[in-house]
Amino acid sequence: MSSPKAYVWGVGSPPKKATPMASEKDKFSTEYTKQEDQKEAEKPAPSLMMQISPKHVDAVLAGVCLAFTIGMLHWADRMVSDGTPAGYFFAPPLMSSSFLFFAGPVPPPIRAFLLCSVIAFIGGIAVYFSGSEDTGFKLGVMGGLLLTLFKISNNFFVPTLGLAIGFITTPATLLASPLAALKFLACPWLLGHGCLYGMALASSNLRRQVRMHLMRSKLRANFAHLGDSELTTVFHRYDTSGDGFLQSGELRFAWQAATGEAMTEEDADTLVRSIDTDGNGEVDVDEFITLIRDAM
Repeated sequence: MSSPKAYVWGVGSPPKKATPMASEKDKFSTEYTKQEDQKEAEKPAPSLMMQISPKHVDAVLAGVCLAFTIGMLHWADRMVSDGTPAGYFFAPPLMSSSFLFFAGPVPPPIRAFLLCSVIAFIGGIAVYFSGSEDTGFKLGVMGGLLLTLFKISNNFFVPTLGLAIGFITTPATLLASPLAALKFLACPWLLGHGCLYGMALASSNLRRQVRMHLMRSKLRANFAHLGDSELTTVFHRYDTSGDGFLQSGELRFAWQAATGEAMTEEDADTLVRSIDTDGNGEVDVDEFITLIRDAM
């Protein structure tokens, strides 16, 4: 019995004979294309949440909190001195430190700032009274001395360099007397930094809550159109260890694959804790599905 024959037409050419295998290929290709088109049609249109970057929102919040804090310190200075900034709470040398306090997810450990401030205070005064009249030479010696001491102590808080620079470049103000040097160390250096650090610590909690909310919402927006069985497949795809749980590293990978954005280790750990309902420090498939369905 002869095999059935089918014919296909080529553009601009006479009809040519097609084999049964070619016909099956064409049929499979057509069905596959229909399935893929159907999947694309089922995907929801990109929502506003998909366009919001937690990283960008956090950057804006950090800048606003820093500007607000400096403004409040300046206002406090004016209040204690009848309208003229007295420099009790803020001075220009504190600006670089404020950047470090507000730049990261949380402020750096306060111990490094305190130890480096003591080193810079003593080193700056010692270099100024070393005998040389050349300011540039003094700055060079001071820079080398502080770098050596910072490395020995294994503590680096570079903005404290401004304290030592102030003693060398403006001695008439800061070193007019021993009391003047101690006064600047107390106010605004320690008092101002204490206020900046406290506000940075408080704002870091607010920023973390906003980031977690945006990350959870963005994960939902990415996977909300999937059914439970498909979410289970997605879960096992990112469970690279195959143990049935998502650890923080695997969740970071899932986040980056879904959104194209990076996630810090600290945020990954916090996100796992916020999803983990049984307290085992990991996310199982039920907790993952609950996260996606939570806001639906």
